[in-house]
Amino acid sequence: MLYSKEGQAAWAGNIGHYQAIQHRFDIHEAVATASPYSVSVLAYATDLLYHQGFLCYRFKNQIRLLNVHGAGQKERVLDLDHVVRRIIGIENILSDVGEQTTLLGFSSGILILLVSQTNSNEGILIAIDSQSHPGQARRRRLFVQEPVSSSDPIFVRHTRLYIWCGTFTPANGQGTAWQIWGMDFGTLQ
Repeated sequence: MLYSKEGQAAWAGNIGHYQAIQHRFDIHEAVATASPYSVSVLAYATDLLYHQGFLCYRFKNQIRLLNVHGAGQKERVLDLDHVVRRIIGIENILSDVGEQTTLLGFSSGILILLVSQTNSNEGILIAIDSQSHPGQARRRRLFVQEPVSSSDPIFVRHTRLYIWCGTFTPANGQGTAWQIWGMDFGTLQ
């Protein structure tokens, strides 16, 4: 309770302890009984991720980032037609880029996408910095552009400094194994 928003407000003396406990109880009860405490439609999407207060979702050929806790802020929009075609090239992409794009991760302002190529089991793993940096007009925004198999299971974890990726692939004719690699965003090594 102490680390919740209500607990911090009670500790600071902004609200009473009873009021903080009652509000927290109402939220837990609403979740436990599946009767919404507060509901709002944030977006309609095909794929979505939620992490660190950001809702990242794909709708048609756009990826949108919405800061759920930042009231009154606008969404950041990434146009897949423009970005993916520029990175990969027109010949490897179908007319509907959105259908070939899968959201894999979003953390610390970095968006990870998997774009499947036409008539192939190959895909390209893309890491893009979605944060704006005023005063740094020529800052690098594309961190990773690595070929991977789009038909094998894949996982991605990343921070602002590093990315780790693993694919479940055939290993030397002896079944399958996880192949894991990592990269430093700063040095691209």
